Amino acid sequence: MKNNIITLSMCVAAVSAFSQTAASNVGPSYNSVQVQYVGSNKLDAVRILAEAQLGRSNFFVDGQVAAGSGSGSFSGGAYRSEGVNLGYKINVGPGDINLLVGYNQEQQEKPFTTAYTGFGSDLNLGLAWRQKINEAIEYGIIYQHWSGSFNYSSPIQKVANNDDSIYAEIRYHFIGKWDLGLAYQWDKSSSSSSNSTWFVGLGYNF
Repeated sequence: MKNNIITLSMCVAAVSAFSQTAASNVGPSYNSVQVQYVGSNKLDAVRILAEAQLGRSNFFVDGQVAAGSGSGSFSGGAYRSEGVNLGYKINVGPGDINLLVGYNQEQQEKPFTTAYTGFGSDLNLGLAWRQKINEAIEYGIIYQHWSGSFNYSSPIQKVANNDDSIYAEIRYHFIGKWDLGLAYQWDKSSSSSSNSTWFVGLGYNF
């Protein structure tokens, strides 16, 4: 996880150091739609995210839906998730601090057996830093703590979740209102080992 975070940080630093364009006064984009491919050792999925600022206030809301299948030991099993966050942005110097509160739910299954079929839900609190380096490049780093449970159908059991995640993203606005994004997430669950996930996406800003 550390090596991947360091790699993304170096990319951001390199872009910033060699950029000849002054930083934009507009700031990070809070009105966008993205389609992402999500891949890890447990999951292959497509995710759609939408984010919008609430009027002229500093509040914004974002939501996501994802669907796909498991990989590795979960290969062939269906996966679905939905989530929503309410955020508040605070401008600090060149970027924004975001305060986040949200809710997420997911369902997954393991093929040919019901032992790993289940439904889970989590509440989360988060803290983020987002910055637009210039007209083309912006990045963000998000820390979130998740608290909830996952209910298995067979055998019937309820497992408490207390997870921590770090999400780092860089977005390149390559033409007009379109951008390409690359992100990495590391998460650690109280009930399982850590997991790494990569995201590659195409976004539209409005």
